[in-house]
Amino acid sequence: MSKYDEVTFEIKEHLSVLKTVNDVWTKEVNIVSWNGGPDKIDIRDWDASHERMTRGITLFDYIAEKLAKVLTDYKNSDDKFDFKSFEPKELKDDKVTFDVLKHIGVIEDRKDGWTKEVNIVSWNGGMAKFDIRDWDSAHERMTRGITLEEDAAMKLGECLAERYGI
Repeated sequence: MSKYDEVTFEIKEHLSVLKTVNDVWTKEVNIVSWNGGPDKIDIRDWDASHERMTRGITLFDYIAEKLAKVLTDYKNSDDKFDFKSFEPKELKDDKVTFDVLKHIGVIEDRKDGWTKEVNIVSWNGGMAKFDIRDWDSAHERMTRGITLEEDAAMKLGECLAERYGI
């Protein structure tokens, strides 16, 4: 058994439900300690029992605070993305595609040139969604991240802004 076979977690504080996916799953913001490590902001889908979860992202406080600022600035700006007029494309290719429709902000700069960003992205020609993930400098490669519908992203921004007094 490798050291990665057993993942432990403790939800220290529940901050908000961003979206109820169905009667079983909710997208949540929590303070979580993974494998006994430091508490971090965690955004992911959880089942009702909080025993099963999907992939998500965890953020140190300083990154979560920057995320709160970026989302608050977007909410208060006059230059918002028009989600209602965006029309998804039907793609028939098996290749993963993405279109960064609007850059919202950088929430972390890394020494290796990668950045953790908030963007509005259409994946595989689908609906435009807020997207939080790491990108290389050319925006050709990315890590796993999360996507949020507009209402969930705004709720996340409000939740984090309240936490950090923004």
